[in-house]
Amino acid sequence: MEHATFRKTVLPSIIAVIMLVLFNAGLYFRLSAVEIVEPTDISFPYTDTFETDAILSQPNFGGDWDIRDETLVQISTTGFDLGLIVPLGIAPEQAYQYSVDMRYIGGSMGGGMIFNSQNGRNRQQSHMARFNVDAGELWVIYGYFGDDSNFTGQGSTQVAIAPESTEWQRLGVLVGADTYAITLNDAVIAENIPLEYQGGAIGLNTSSSQVAFDNLVVQAWDGSDTPTVVSDIPAEPVGTVTTDDLSDALVFDSFDISGDGASLWLPFSGAWEFRDGAFVQSQEEGFDLGAGYNAPVGDVNVTTTLRHLEGQGGGVLFNMATADSQFDAHMVRYVHDADFLFWGYFDVDGTFTGQGSIEVPSPADTAHTLQVINNGATYAIALDSELLAVDIPVVARGDYVGLVTAQSEVAFDDFTISDARATIAIPTTPIAEETPEADNDGQFNTVTGDWEFGETIFQRSDEAVDYVAGTGIAAETFTVSVMIDLSEAPEDAGAGLIFHMSERENIANGQMIRFGNGGTEIFWGTYDANGVFEGAGGIPLNGIDWTEPHELTLNVGTDTYDVLIDGAVMVSDLPVEGTFGYLGLLSYRGTVAFSDFELSIGR
Repeated sequence: MEHATFRKTVLPSIIAVIMLVLFNAGLYFRLSAVEIVEPTDISFPYTDTFETDAILSQPNFGGDWDIRDETLVQISTTGFDLGLIVPLGIAPEQAYQYSVDMRYIGGSMGGGMIFNSQNGRNRQQSHMARFNVDAGELWVIYGYFGDDSNFTGQGSTQVAIAPESTEWQRLGVLVGADTYAITLNDAVIAENIPLEYQGGAIGLNTSSSQVAFDNLVVQAWDGSDTPTVVSDIPAEPVGTVTTDDLSDALVFDSFDISGDGASLWLPFSGAWEFRDGAFVQSQEEGFDLGAGYNAPVGDVNVTTTLRHLEGQGGGVLFNMATADSQFDAHMVRYVHDADFLFWGYFDVDGTFTGQGSIEVPSPADTAHTLQVINNGATYAIALDSELLAVDIPVVARGDYVGLVTAQSEVAFDDFTISDARATIAIPTTPIAEETPEADNDGQFNTVTGDWEFGETIFQRSDEAVDYVAGTGIAAETFTVSVMIDLSEAPEDAGAGLIFHMSERENIANGQMIRFGNGGTEIFWGTYDANGVFEGAGGIPLNGIDWTEPHELTLNVGTDTYDVLIDGAVMVSDLPVEGTFGYLGLLSYRGTVAFSDFELSIGR
């Protein structure tokens, strides 16, 4: 009986104890097997301008660190005091100064530095100084992480820098035998702070913030209050951008986030998700479906590489008033059903005004790089390193940037925010000028009829049929006007406009409105897919003197359009049948003259 009890109770307990001991021993030896990076003896000065990714092999304790265009960036906004250590073996008695350029990219400004790290692997037993936003103001806080890794603050200093500033700042420490001081842009902002730990490694850290670092310097210190400036490390680095190398010193890219991972991107319409290292908008129906980057960046250059998975219509937003709307913002994107790129701005009510457009090759499903070069007063546009337009006036003045699609599924592979202060190398002759107006400079082309293009455009064929001259310009919403002169035409002649043609030389699916019977009436209708006209309505015009030309204007919106003659509304809220297409001039019989053609994309 006693034997049975031993087997059922005592023996299992002994086995459990043995297993527990073996498990803990195994765990101990497994953890002990982790490679410990030994401190490296330092020779001064130690510098790193991040031209290579060597620093990425150093220990880190959280965050998403990468080298982008010779700049070290940490792009995760999740977590506090995420760090990367450079295990330098600085002797305890060595006085030294350590400084680094840093720039806020996103989140809540929290970039900083670690020094006198005792183990060279994490934040335990180390000092820290970093930026911190509190009550809408920017501070530099400092202190140390103790033996238990908990932070003990030693003080804070408010600084006269806006929390959302994207300017480069140079943060530094002057480390002595028993105390240290903190410098900002080479000026001492706090001093005589007691050291808890002496000597050791240095590092970088961020807290709920995306930060770029550059020009790291560690060198011997002579104990003076003035830090030594290394002449070949500029205090405020300025990048250079060319249209062959569409990037500069600062890059932001969060598209390696998976699923619902933390991100500063704020979708406000459409179906956005992080998928296979890209930011994808998958809703194919709908216009101006956008996502804003939810941190103010001011006047910056933006670059994105995008692929159209279905349809076409991808582009960028910039100078947005808020991160959650395209209202009061600039936009540059592909036209959804024609091979054009167009640009302009939304007003505070969401009405779009075009500033130009240009025909470009079809994007198909290959990757293309779109760049907006914004100096605050004007902007330029480049596509695949070719400059499309320059000196476009900046109208919207917001601080946010974003991405946008229309009638398409688009994958954005990367997104770059570049310093607007950078020197932009722009060719003196762009490949094309912006085309908000077609002023008889060869943009018109004959579709049918006998057209003569010049300052005044004539159509001279006498047969009783409609003749068309295409403008080569396509648009969704717009205002177009033209002066029409019927004084030399037969009594039954007519002239007008056609819009939303399926092709620049094909009237199929277009909508037409023109004067008829010598200008005594105006009527409208549509052409079907075969180019057959079907009338939709008309009204008589009484008392118009056709010995003088008259102006015909169309205000075309997404659902309806209005017709104006000499600035007065004749007909309003006529239905728009299509969504996009080419514009043209329309003539019926005899010598008809057109002049003063003006087009403003957007309504």
